[in-house]
Amino acid sequence: MKRKPRFQLSIENRILFPFVTISLLTMMLFLGMFLRTEYAKAVSAALSNGLTLTPELRRQLLLNCIEEQRYIILMGIAVLLIIVQTSVLIAWNISSPLRDLAEICTHISLNPKSSESDTFTEYTGRTDETGQLASAFRLMMLSIRQYMDQINWIRALNEGIVENLPLGVIVYDGGKNIIFRNPRAEVMMNLPEETDEKGDSLSDIVDAAMRRGEVLPHRVTLKDAYGRKRFLELAFWPLPAEEKSGPPGTLCTIDDQTYQRRMEEKLGHDEKLAYTGKLAADVAHEAKNPLTGIRTGLQVIEKRLESDRDKRLCLEMINEVDRVSLLINNFVNLARQKESRQTVLNLNDLLDEISLLYSKVAENKGIRLSVKVQGSLWLLADEQQLRQILINLLNNCIKALPD
Repeated sequence: MKRKPRFQLSIENRILFPFVTISLLTMMLFLGMFLRTEYAKAVSAALSNGLTLTPELRRQLLLNCIEEQRYIILMGIAVLLIIVQTSVLIAWNISSPLRDLAEICTHISLNPKSSESDTFTEYTGRTDETGQLASAFRLMMLSIRQYMDQINWIRALNEGIVENLPLGVIVYDGGKNIIFRNPRAEVMMNLPEETDEKGDSLSDIVDAAMRRGEVLPHRVTLKDAYGRKRFLELAFWPLPAEEKSGPPGTLCTIDDQTYQRRMEEKLGHDEKLAYTGKLAADVAHEAKNPLTGIRTGLQVIEKRLESDRDKRLCLEMINEVDRVSLLINNFVNLARQKESRQTVLNLNDLLDEISLLYSKVAENKGIRLSVKVQGSLWLLADEQQLRQILINLLNNCIKALPD
């Protein structure tokens, strides 16, 4: 593992330190060599004059050389100061933009939603490496912002889809802890009054299924205090783990199939009713034949009877047979009613046609039939069914009125 250094120089110090150090060493080396040369000359002059080189004399000669060359030494120090000042200025010009860019990047990393990336334009106009670096940072931030906007849009879309699903959705982590529940699941799980036959609520049933590690869909029937049933289906799906070596998560879906079950039961009931009606219609149709035979037989018997009382009884029996036959015909027509075919029709023409057919019937019973319609009436209806309705109304009215 690579250890992090305890102390690191800034970019400005990294530029300034070697430059100043080399300049200082160069100046010291130059001054040292210059003083050494002058000192050697002074020593040679002393020896040529027959003087003995004692330590005191050597020190005096060195001080004299320094005193004589003090202007050159001061000039060297001044040059060194100028070099240091120049190096500081150069280092500041190089490090200042980099420091500003680093601060901007740090601020953006701590506040991704800020608009600090626009401040890169201050340096993008430069033609040096700093301008190129600022331009690269600016393009990178724009790309990252577009990518984050797209990710946020996809995330909002997925959250909207999950929150509005008709299914209850629960997400568990590798430790089987709940990390997400959509609103539908919240409503389903917060109904403690609904329990199964063992008295367990939906929350208890889901927790128990998670502990068992259910794989196949699990059907649950809940009942509330009023005896109303609700049919649910639980399903569990594995999710990728957060870490490669960690346990996988689990997705639990809760599907409320109550409406579907009700529709299936209603469909089965309707199919039974339809089959029963068809069977009854067939039976009624078969009953018409013996009734017809009975009516024919009664008519033959009625002609051979001599007693008025027996004839009236026979006529009453024929009327009852006719009434039963009419009921059977109506039942057969109802059971075998065809699909309605609606068309746009003129009610005035239909009423005129019916009144023309039944005016003679009404006249024979001393009834005056008149049809009055204001304007022209148009309807969207089945002409045959509407005709039958009007005919039934007229027949009932004619039968109900006295002669």
